[in-house]
Amino acid sequence: MKRVIGWLAAAVITTLIFGSVYVSLQQLGRRSANAAPAAAAAARVQLIGSEPPGRRD
Repeated sequence: MKRVIGWLAAAVITTLIFGSVYVSLQQLGRRSANAAPAAAAAARVQLIGSEPPGRRD
């Protein structure tokens, strides 16, 4: 019986470790998902004040 409890405890601890790593990486990915659109929007805002590309007098 002690052997089963030991294996069960090891399985629970391993599951918790891998589960927390998965959740951490998922949240990191979700938080960084807005970085590219925000950078594109910032670049577009900077271009609004300048003259259009390809038009030179």
